[in-house]
Amino acid sequence: MPFFQKILDALDFDKSVIAGFLGALFGLLFLTEVKTFRQKLALLAFGPVLAYYFAESAAAFFHMTGPKGVAAAGFGVGLLGYVILQAIFRAIKSLDIMDLLKNAISQAFDKITGRFGGGSNP
Repeated sequence: MPFFQKILDALDFDKSVIAGFLGALFGLLFLTEVKTFRQKLALLAFGPVLAYYFAESAAAFFHMTGPKGVAAAGFGVGLLGYVILQAIFRAIKSLDIMDLLKNAISQAFDKITGRFGGGSNP
């Protein structure tokens, strides 16, 4: 184990990044949503990146303290991060953007006309 520790120290990797990569590797075995080679490659690429940025936040959210808690959160983020990203992108694609814009413009117009007293005849 000291050999690997020396390599990690020399490369200056964060433990959460390595845990995220291991979580992504583990995810390749069990996540049924990941089917194509491109999706598998994205899982292996995004797992460590998401773990690097979100492991500390996830550890704080779940009250996991210390470096082992952050590494465990990095594993979880690496494991499930790609699936969460897929769900977010599916939700964005399913939104009807034009309907949202129409509602926002209509509400803004109603607020403006209500503030200045316009839009209704007594």
